[in-house]
Amino acid sequence: MKRAILICAVAFLSYVHASSFTITSSTSGSTTKFIVERSDTNAAETVRYRTVSLSAYAGQHFASQSGTLTFPAGQKAVTNSVTETSPSTAAYRFQTGSNRSYRFELTDKGGFPLNVSALRDIATGTSVPSSGAFNVKDVMIQSAEYTADDRGYDNNGYKSASSNAYFSAAAPQAYFQHVNAQLRMTLSMQAKENDDAYEYLQLLFDNTSTCDNRSGASNGDPGTPNLSSYMAGFEMDTGSKDSTYRTYTFPVTNVANNAGATNPWGYSSTGKYPLSKQKFNTTTSSRAADGRIVVPLNFTNIVLRLNASGSSGSDQWAAKSVKAHIQAIDSAAPTKLGISAAPGIHARGNEFYVSVAFNEPVTCSSATLTNSWGTLTYNSGTGSNVLTFKGTIGANASGALNITGWSGTIKDLAGNPFVGSLNQTGLASLDVSHAYTISYDLAGGSASNPATYTYEDAAITLANPTRPGYDFAGWSGTGFSGTKMTVSIATHSHGDRAYTAHWTPIAYAITYVHATNGVDGVVNANPTSYTIEDDIVVLADPTRTDYFFCGWYENPDFTGSSVSFFSAADLGDRTFYAKWIPVPWNGGGTYNDPYIISTREDLDALAACVNTNSVGCRVACYRLDADIAYDPAVTNSFTPIGNYSFHFTGTFDGNGHTISGISISRPNTNYQGLFGFLNHATVMNLTLADSSIEGQRESGGIAGRSESGSIQNCFVTGTTLSGVVGNIGAIVGFSSQGALTGNAYRYCAAVRNGSTST
Repeated sequence: MKRAILICAVAFLSYVHASSFTITSSTSGSTTKFIVERSDTNAAETVRYRTVSLSAYAGQHFASQSGTLTFPAGQKAVTNSVTETSPSTAAYRFQTGSNRSYRFELTDKGGFPLNVSALRDIATGTSVPSSGAFNVKDVMIQSAEYTADDRGYDNNGYKSASSNAYFSAAAPQAYFQHVNAQLRMTLSMQAKENDDAYEYLQLLFDNTSTCDNRSGASNGDPGTPNLSSYMAGFEMDTGSKDSTYRTYTFPVTNVANNAGATNPWGYSSTGKYPLSKQKFNTTTSSRAADGRIVVPLNFTNIVLRLNASGSSGSDQWAAKSVKAHIQAIDSAAPTKLGISAAPGIHARGNEFYVSVAFNEPVTCSSATLTNSWGTLTYNSGTGSNVLTFKGTIGANASGALNITGWSGTIKDLAGNPFVGSLNQTGLASLDVSHAYTISYDLAGGSASNPATYTYEDAAITLANPTRPGYDFAGWSGTGFSGTKMTVSIATHSHGDRAYTAHWTPIAYAITYVHATNGVDGVVNANPTSYTIEDDIVVLADPTRTDYFFCGWYENPDFTGSSVSFFSAADLGDRTFYAKWIPVPWNGGGTYNDPYIISTREDLDALAACVNTNSVGCRVACYRLDADIAYDPAVTNSFTPIGNYSFHFTGTFDGNGHTISGISISRPNTNYQGLFGFLNHATVMNLTLADSSIEGQRESGGIAGRSESGSIQNCFVTGTTLSGVVGNIGAIVGFSSQGALTGNAYRYCAAVRNGSTST
């Protein structure tokens, strides 16, 4: 009997995402191809895609896209192309780092992410430092010592430094021009006197050919700034010379234009180191609000010229380590340029993105946008002019997506906080929630469960299926491993689902009652249970000392037909009752110790035992130890041994004795004779005399029918054999593949339909 422990069926349906997906990309020119591949190509499959702005902004750096990708059965990959563009507005051309990014991502048909995306970095625009761009940067104009004398600014020549030295240390010139920063500068040097004199300097930008002079200026007056942005005259140790290098800075920020100071550098308590006069070019507004020199945003070179004057006619001073200290100043707060929502499905429970563009790069570590759908928190973009916020559309969301406020900190790279409004209405519309499919493989069972659900539906608990002959062993399927007896789909769930029912065959009990008069028999190798999968259950015969087994019955009173097997489809616990008859003969029933037949009662008992399917007596060995005579005047007092249902398959040794006087008249019954039906049986050394045997088909003296058996040394005399149809024989009516040896008959007649032959 086969035993099944667990049964299940597995089916992947086309509308369940059986595949896992990967995305690769390749770029040629301004087109990036995103190649989406799936792992399972057996069925058709559809997913959604969309592009999401991160630090790259849809419409400036790439063309916004969304839609569906359909994989026909057998197709592994689908390609979608995105066009990338150069930004039309300068604000989108600056960022910390050289790249901006957007994302190509997959969602299911209801808009929920499949956690598969490809980040696309676009090398674009101009990179600016992430920090320090607005710090003071030192630019060396002259490091080694050089001298100036009283020959004039022009005759003393000039020293200069390129703007590249500053912008490479701070930020690209174009960036400062874009944010309309103001460059402010101070000059420092180490200086000493070789002769007692007045010292002069002037600063110019991008003019190395001409300069201002001191025409008409008195001692200590540096001249009038027309070409230059700044001029200064000063002294080192008035009335004497100072041959020690000291640090001097210009302008003196707390001293007014066209004015001087007694001791601005602090080298003398008696005022012997005065700033005679400093002058700014008022035409070009070269003085900043904090007193520093304003440097033109588009400058190419810083030009420094030195001069001297005194009474000796050869006044001379020296300078070294001459540095410009330049700082970009941006005092304007950033402003909003635009705001947009990522495309695609916008249903309750979906992720959604909003990107805000500013007029310059900004930084943000945490910020939120208040809106009508759900919390939007900062996601990406710091260091660019685009900040992208991400959130989940709430279960109670309704109407259009409106931004109604914001909180957090957003600053430009100079540290100016954004303080404006980010309010915007009608960014996106809410979509109807997708109806996801729930598919079932019940493996032969039945249940009533929903075929679809949505994100907003109340929690669903699946009804467990039923199946005749089986106990439900649980579900397997979407969202968990192994099996579960109870499966629930919580509210706010999403995704197509597939569940498979598992079954355990019910083991029905088989009980055997095999006692008679308080004495048990022995049941050999009989099943004590069965399942619906066993097909046919065959019952083995029990054994009991001194008894013949006469069949299993389902009724304790042994009514009905006996049962030797039953169909496993007939479900339920079963009880079978053993019917016994005592062995009426002496002997052991074996070849060497056969049962002894010596009376009519013994022979009748043999027929009764064989014909009621007592296997023990059907296969046993018998020996006739006396002649047995029946009254020929009593018809049908004898029943043939064995019939169509229960053959005699044992051995019967007549031992030279005679059975006589049998009278059988059963014209409607087949297989009539001393033995009705022999099968692999042996009958030998027996005489049948003075008998009358009538049947319908296959009548014979010793046997009506014998298959693969042996009839040996038997003799029939004085006997009439009658039949309606079929074969009639003095020894056997019909024999198939058997042996008939040493047999004879005499004074016998065969009668068929009233016609007699001898």
